[in-house]
Amino acid sequence: MKFRWPFGVWGRKRPKGFHSNVFSVPENGAKRALLCMTNGSMRRNVVRHTSSSEALFICEALRELGIVADVAETFRCSSKMVEYGRYDLIIGFGPVFEASFVSGVRAKRIFYCPGCSPIFQTLQSIRRVRDFYEKTGVWAFESGRLMNENGLANLFLSDRVVVLGNEFTVSTMEVGGCRPKAERVNLFYFDAYDISPEIKNYAKARKHLVWFGSLGAVHKGLDLLLEVVKKRPELTLHICGFNPRENSFADYYQKELGNVYPNIVNHGFVDIMGADFRKLMEMSGAVVFPSASEGGSPALLNVVANGALIPVVSRFTGVDFVQKPFVIEALNQDAVEQAIDAYLSLGDAELLHLAQTFKSEVRRKYSAENYRLRMKQIVAEVLTE
Repeated sequence: MKFRWPFGVWGRKRPKGFHSNVFSVPENGAKRALLCMTNGSMRRNVVRHTSSSEALFICEALRELGIVADVAETFRCSSKMVEYGRYDLIIGFGPVFEASFVSGVRAKRIFYCPGCSPIFQTLQSIRRVRDFYEKTGVWAFESGRLMNENGLANLFLSDRVVVLGNEFTVSTMEVGGCRPKAERVNLFYFDAYDISPEIKNYAKARKHLVWFGSLGAVHKGLDLLLEVVKKRPELTLHICGFNPRENSFADYYQKELGNVYPNIVNHGFVDIMGADFRKLMEMSGAVVFPSASEGGSPALLNVVANGALIPVVSRFTGVDFVQKPFVIEALNQDAVEQAIDAYLSLGDAELLHLAQTFKSEVRRKYSAENYRLRMKQIVAEVLTE
């Protein structure tokens, strides 16, 4: 399934990173909103990145409310290019959003927080970077998710905070006994493949584990998983999304990431629309994700919804399941191995049943349509206050 912007929008001549009235809503007397939240990864007409598709669905919600939507790409558009006085509502995060507070405009603001609070996320990442240094003697700062700005102004000056994740994620917003007015929103999966767990041979698939991550290998616990699997030759680890620009991590784990170990496969970037993704999902049983902090983890949702993988995850992933997943109780190697062993202890029939249960719940609960409707509800409420 491809997510598309209206034809021609991204081809218009425009200031760098700025897109005006993306759905061509009639402007006479209409309210106007500015979205400051995409990461600049958009390609003409086809949305490839989660952040971009989130912006698309928010724009659709605004259109349904009769609101004109402009988009300023967070790290490409300069705040100097934005006429803040035009807007009744400003949604997002990052420099363009933050600059609105000093612009003098009296617009409503919704801070879009893509996970745990900036303070919590940074502290969690610092702990993991320190742990990695104590183990290896290497400071892998680029493999953390450290934020230079603490985001307190965004949290407490905005009219509303949209938090991607679960109630735990929302709880991290409290600082010094103060808690912003926050609204929890579930993220969504990309509907690429609907792979039935019935086609899997769990005698084999149970031993194929997937780490489906992105930037921040230490933050997302890849080091812990590598240490476990390289000592367990009966298991195979598939690494998807490791960023080779994380030089310190890549240098330390040259052999593991270089496919020297026969049971560790570094796939690089894997397109979830591609045949390689489908093949990987069909042969694997579980996703292992010892992350220190996430915001509803779209990577996790994608492999559960499309590939029927069973989640072996930390409690910081920001995703709730009715059926309790295999929880990594602490961010260390022993806890990761214990959770994997708990998963492996079940019989093939039990694993099949769990895969069916988790996949069904994610596809029902974490849909793009549910996300769009929830964002529409929040925007409508904020503008009527």
